[in-house]
Amino acid sequence: MSSNSSRFSFSRLFRRASRQQNAAHSPSQPALLEAVPFRTAYTIPHKLCEVCRQFSKSYEAFRASRGLAPTEFKVGDYAQFRHHRSVDVLVKSASRGCHLCSLITSKVVQQIEATKSGKTVKKRSIYKWPPQIHSIFPVSGPVNEPPIAFPDYITLSVATWDLIQYGSMHQLSIHLPLEIPNLVTPFLEVHAFPAEGGRNNSCTDAPEPAGQDLMAQFVCSTASEASFRLSRVWLADCLSNHPRCTKGLHCAPQNYLPTRLLDTNPDERDPRRLRLCLGSNLESTEPYLTLSHCWGTTPTKKLTSDNIDGLKSGFNFEELPLTFQHAVLIARELGIRYIWIDSLCIIQDSVWDWEVESVTMGRVYSHSLCTISALHSSNSESGCFTTRDPQTARPCRILGDETAGLYVHTFSSKMAEWRSSGDEASTGNLHKRAWVVQERLLSPRTLHYGSQEISWECLTCDKSEAWPQGIQWDWKDNRVYRRPKEMFSSVLEFKDKSKLVSYHGIPVGPENLEVSELQKQDSTREKFTAPTYIFQLTYGTIIKMYTSCSLTFPKDRLTAISGIIQLIEESSGLTPVVGLWKELLLPNILWYSQTSSPRPEFTPADELPPSWSWASVSGPVEFVYPNLHVGGEESILFIQMWVSYNLKWKAILQEVSPTFLHLKAPLRLIRWGENSGTEAYQYNHQARSRNDMWISDFPLDESTSNFHALLIAHGTTQNNVEGGRMDVGLVLEPIGRDNNGKWRRVGLFQQHYWDRDEYPIFASPEKEPLELSHVLIL
Repeated sequence: MSSNSSRFSFSRLFRRASRQQNAAHSPSQPALLEAVPFRTAYTIPHKLCEVCRQFSKSYEAFRASRGLAPTEFKVGDYAQFRHHRSVDVLVKSASRGCHLCSLITSKVVQQIEATKSGKTVKKRSIYKWPPQIHSIFPVSGPVNEPPIAFPDYITLSVATWDLIQYGSMHQLSIHLPLEIPNLVTPFLEVHAFPAEGGRNNSCTDAPEPAGQDLMAQFVCSTASEASFRLSRVWLADCLSNHPRCTKGLHCAPQNYLPTRLLDTNPDERDPRRLRLCLGSNLESTEPYLTLSHCWGTTPTKKLTSDNIDGLKSGFNFEELPLTFQHAVLIARELGIRYIWIDSLCIIQDSVWDWEVESVTMGRVYSHSLCTISALHSSNSESGCFTTRDPQTARPCRILGDETAGLYVHTFSSKMAEWRSSGDEASTGNLHKRAWVVQERLLSPRTLHYGSQEISWECLTCDKSEAWPQGIQWDWKDNRVYRRPKEMFSSVLEFKDKSKLVSYHGIPVGPENLEVSELQKQDSTREKFTAPTYIFQLTYGTIIKMYTSCSLTFPKDRLTAISGIIQLIEESSGLTPVVGLWKELLLPNILWYSQTSSPRPEFTPADELPPSWSWASVSGPVEFVYPNLHVGGEESILFIQMWVSYNLKWKAILQEVSPTFLHLKAPLRLIRWGENSGTEAYQYNHQARSRNDMWISDFPLDESTSNFHALLIAHGTTQNNVEGGRMDVGLVLEPIGRDNNGKWRRVGLFQQHYWDRDEYPIFASPEKEPLELSHVLIL
């Protein structure tokens, strides 16, 4: 292919998409989609049964008696209303299409199932506001509800109170007949549109009800035409209006095609035919999609040395597992002809091909137009599409109209499954896989197919059926959630290694070099935006996200994140060393295992990561250094205070390789947890020991008498507490009986003390010089 091929043309893509969509709607394409259950079924939003209409009228009359405007609430308001006579009648009403009954049913069923499982049991003699709210937030307004006015019916109570920290909270509680005992009262939230200030204050992420009642929100299958239409709108909007996404993450020329691709439409006369093709035979600007999916344990169609010629010649759509079939259908609906699927584009029985293709996987995803995420699928036969009752996840209007009204809604954790990762309860099956972290971060755009809805992630914004116009998150102002794609792209903004190092006071030079540039800044916000802090915090967050996910083979611990590391290396000029950065090595080795899980089981043929790398342990890993950079809460004289440290490095980097780390630093024999915690009180009853940390990398016998502490950094407080100090370093144990100066890491320690305390592991360097030892850590 000529190197003078034109660059990617969006107008050409749109023309192709139009032609492809016309072809997709030939008789064969709908025939393939007809197999999807409930594809054409839909519900009517805001439809109310007679009982719910009566509730609406009664609630409207109550509000009128209080003199409330259509979207106004008043703290302390409380009222009860009679609803259906039984749960059976409620469920029947929901099945007939009542939107409010569907919402109530979903919450009641959820609570009953939790009670049966033993997770939630509560006596209901006097109902109180949800205890989880009470214990966390100060509340003003009524605390105890009056007795239930209609004990033989389902009773709805509507109340408003203030969560002083978060603003007003409006709740619709569902009281079941007393014949159903031991049940915590489920509740829904009520909010107004338009809300004061443009957004409702809420403890949860409420779907926006107004102006966004798209048909995709009310269809019963994510394989519906309305869902495809919404995904095409998201893609077109991103291609036209998101320059950041168009630029992507590329540090190399943008024109790139994988070695192999699946052609989803090689013969327009027979859409059931597919074939494997070579990327080198296509225009270098040809757009393609990628599939991110769980392999699972079920057999799936794979590319092998035996069938590669047959797949190149062509095969039938029905030969693919269900997830791959759905991905092909999605690609056709988006108007993209080619798609990359790992099991079909990498020769699975060829070690050589796997080694070649695995190192380019980062480029495959970063250059794709969009990644299709089979988020809820657990294996290749689970499919991408899902059927659902959309009314259980969408706001129901109970008063007013589209211009101004009150809505009842719930928040399902399933609607957040695309935002979380690792072992969080709400995480979709796909985001529990470690390999998927780089697939998600490297792709400029991802279209998620979840268990309840489709959703969209790109470098610019997040969208979902609940928020089809987009959700804006500013992590600098709201640190509850940071969008993963934006987070990773910020790491790639560090183009100049020397600038990054100058901010850090890189500890490869003179002894006791201070981290001065960052610590001299007075503003907390400036600390949060200093280049080194952002880099360390962001890379540490990525590693925590990655290590929280599962990996079938421990030997892939570094391979499965190699694409991310490669792009950072190309962007910043930093040197990677077994998952860390050589130029930032001393702060990088200050990580700890959150679970102290057993060491991974490597085979004799595997190349073992060194013990000082996070790749040597199992489970989630967190970097302690970003927290030390800006301080933390401590209990000093039993008073919670915020303390920051002016760190000085006490270790000197001598040499590093992928197998060993040679440091020159203070070293001494210690007992595990020596002079920390309650033990420190025998020396000083005002000991600053609450935040001491002794965290093992894996389960070990803490009574062993051969632990050694290696001091990496020493800190003094800049404010709040005069004479406050802190040491942080590694816990080591010798390798072999004769040691020979070789050690392995087994944990991390962090000790806090005052200037006048006599019990620290290491004497204050300001009082007496510390003797440095040469240590070789394997």
